[in-house]
Amino acid sequence: MESSRWREASRPLDDGWRSLMRFRGVMLAAGGLAVLQSARHPTSLVRAGKRIAAGALLLNRARRLFNQFR
Repeated sequence: MESSRWREASRPLDDGWRSLMRFRGVMLAAGGLAVLQSARHPTSLVRAGKRIAAGALLLNRARRLFNQFR
């Protein structure tokens, strides 16, 4: 009984993990390219990381704002 509730509660996490593992090779290749790029030009990777983080925060806030007015 409890195990089925646990499985049902963790199902979204499992689905997300499976979708990440589907693109594992692509993510490893992109990570390798990022490491090579950062070895040659370290500041460009830091700048790109900041832009990605800012974009993710902006999308999260926009999604919350949209859901608030729905």
